[in-house]
Amino acid sequence: MGDRRYRAEIAAYRLAHALGLDNVPRAVPRSFDVTTLRRLLPDFDKDALPDTDGRIRGALMPWIDAYRVLPLEEASWRARWEPWLTDPSSTIPEDQRPLAAAISTLIAFDYITANWDRWSGANIAEDGATHAVLYVDNDGAFYDNPPPHALTRQLALLRRVVRFSSSFVEALRALDGAKLRDTFGEETPGQPLLLDRAVKDADARRRTVLDAIDSRVKDAGATAVLAFP
Repeated sequence: MGDRRYRAEIAAYRLAHALGLDNVPRAVPRSFDVTTLRRLLPDFDKDALPDTDGRIRGALMPWIDAYRVLPLEEASWRARWEPWLTDPSSTIPEDQRPLAAAISTLIAFDYITANWDRWSGANIAEDGATHAVLYVDNDGAFYDNPPPHALTRQLALLRRVVRFSSSFVEALRALDGAKLRDTFGEETPGQPLLLDRAVKDADARRRTVLDAIDSRVKDAGATAVLAFP
């Protein structure tokens, strides 16, 4: 996407909405007049990439008052949550089950979107008011050619997960290729949000996620694997 990375934020939000997830902050396409923004923002010309029609396009996202970074990638945090998701004999404290479920779904969601940048730091947050885990900073998703090494790491992590959300898996099964294309939709009338190749690749990764989960269910049973609502 080059200078159109904002489209990944919109696509991630639309996908999450279609899957019944409220973890991805709302992102909607918007365009603004360059003259107005230049007047309001002193450093506008330093970073802006306006189009030739005198407008700048991007994603409009809500401000979250109680936003705080949730450093799940740090060693102390990983030592807590990784056993919950990768060791079938581990016990998840009852008050930590929502967190464990959110991380499990995040791992699968990121593989489908090919978000290679999730675990680099400060890309997961918590809404302090609701304690919901937020899948933020999705502009690393839906590259036309995602970094192969990143996908390999994501798939390796996914295949270690032994517990998933049953409602997420059900929604994932219902979202076939045609519905997925409709989910991403258009940025503006007549302009698809994502290239056709990106949509097809996302659908292929969706099927890979389901195959991995089905393999787990075959080995351990649905009750053990579909451990979260």
